[in-house]
Amino acid sequence: MIIIRARIYMHLNVLFRKFKLIVRQYVHDMAYCRLNKIIFFPYFQHNAYNCIFIFLRIWLIFLIFKLTFSSFYYIVNLNSIYLMNVYFSNRRKYTTYLI
Repeated sequence: MIIIRARIYMHLNVLFRKFKLIVRQYVHDMAYCRLNKIIFFPYFQHNAYNCIFIFLRIWLIFLIFKLTFSSFYYIVNLNSIYLMNVYFSNRRKYTTYLI
């Protein structure tokens, strides 16, 4: 169980690092206002105000990603471990015997 969890965390860590690199590239592009026309605000002109909005949107995506894949996943995992412990401690109660 611990080994599987460690593997999952490892994969998540790799994904998170890749995502961080993508976000870093986005922020770098945002500094030169290249993303303006392509993705975010095609109907605005190029100025610093748009850059702030782009940065905020990227930051929001980053936060959602971080919260989803760290806290929520960990809580779910803890709950499943707790339920497994309950099951194994009261095995006689939950076991059905074939007669």
